[in-house]
Amino acid sequence: MKIVVIGHKQHGKDTLAELITKHSNLRCSGSSVKALELFLFDILADKYGYKTIEEAYEDRDSCRQDWFESIAKYNTPDPTKLARQIMEENDIYVGIRNPIELDACLEEGVFNFVIGIFDPRKPLEGLSNKIDVHKYSDLLITNDGNLQELEEKVVYSLKHLGLWKEN
Repeated sequence: MKIVVIGHKQHGKDTLAELITKHSNLRCSGSSVKALELFLFDILADKYGYKTIEEAYEDRDSCRQDWFESIAKYNTPDPTKLARQIMEENDIYVGIRNPIELDACLEEGVFNFVIGIFDPRKPLEGLSNKIDVHKYSDLLITNDGNLQELEEKVVYSLKHLGLWKEN
């Protein structure tokens, strides 16, 4: 199974992915770190004065639109480019934000399952994430409780998908 995790900023995408990998044999990579390693750090370092990839990653919220536009440009003319690179070594891609890229990846089979996470207590992103999590998700997990409750939802879902591993 090739999974993409979608959701808005601070709704729990990375935590969800960590829980999935903890309770399955799936491997995961976030788009932000991989994009920085492949091309994005070179674009942003001069503009924002970053010295390390870690520094750029920690400051990603302050320049989300630049990230979105730079990734879209990198994925032109092939909107699946970054996703294909991530999925070469992983089963889960975390954080795609562009519906053009998601549509192309789904059409070409880069992903075959979409897990969305939504926290109704948190705001939606706006311009730096144009994906409708409710429309695209094959499985939508509501993250409206604590970490233990989220983990219970993940385990329940993985069992029903046949992906759960006993620890």
